[in-house]
Amino acid sequence: MPGVTRGDEWEGFGVAVLVNGVAPAVALTLVEIHFRATPGATGAPLASLSSANAAQIEITNAAASTYLVKEQTLALPAGRFYHDIQTTYINGVVKTYLAGTIKVTQDVTRTS
Repeated sequence: MPGVTRGDEWEGFGVAVLVNGVAPAVALTLVEIHFRATPGATGAPLASLSSANAAQIEITNAAASTYLVKEQTLALPAGRFYHDIQTTYINGVVKTYLAGTIKVTQDVTRTS
């Protein structure tokens, strides 16, 4: 996942979910990204993005399992954070195909 400087617009990215080179056979209904300070942490994430809010994530083709994480400012302080991207399908199945870390660097001219 691309890094960002704290307070700057995050570039976002597009994703096409493929399993063994093929999109899942059922339609995508929800995409969520959760950011946490430590892997496997319980409780509320530090920040989340969801396709329930089209300004954050847009499902561009549900049948083809493609989505776009929009350009936006992440509500995270400077640091390294763990994330996972959960996809929910029309049959209720939830899958986590992507997980990793994102680095938020401290800006030089701190405004808050």
